[in-house]
Amino acid sequence: MEGQENSVGMSEVRIWAAHRMIAAVLLVCGIGYASAQPLSAAPGQARWRRWWIGSTLALAGAEALDVASSRGAQEANPLLRGAGGQFNTAKAIALKGVFTGGALLMEALALHHHHRADQFKMFATANTAGAAGLAAVAVHNFRVNSGAASLPSP
Repeated sequence: MEGQENSVGMSEVRIWAAHRMIAAVLLVCGIGYASAQPLSAAPGQARWRRWWIGSTLALAGAEALDVASSRGAQEANPLLRGAGGQFNTAKAIALKGVFTGGALLMEALALHHHHRADQFKMFATANTAGAAGLAAVAVHNFRVNSGAASLPSP
């Protein structure tokens, strides 16, 4: 019986590692694709392009932080729930990877065809706002899961 538990645990570790690898490859490909764009002579465009690249990294990091903050906890979202109502890490990584990766790929394609500073600014602002929102959710999850939310504030 002990050998079966160990093999189940190892397969979960392999699945987790595969999901992380896929997410990392997609992120690197997206950033590499975006950075291959030629810089325009417009002085504001280079600044907004750098901010957009940073905002994609912030968004990916906030998504990872959100997943980490929910591991082992009860989940309200039925799409992210596993058996027993617990958070399902593999489902979350897959769904967040598809939706966030897809959105960032669409941004990269739009920016590749239209090298305008106002589009870099629009996408960078949206990504930054999304990253801030996800980071706030992750902080809340860490507090709730650690029991710190029930402690009185000083």
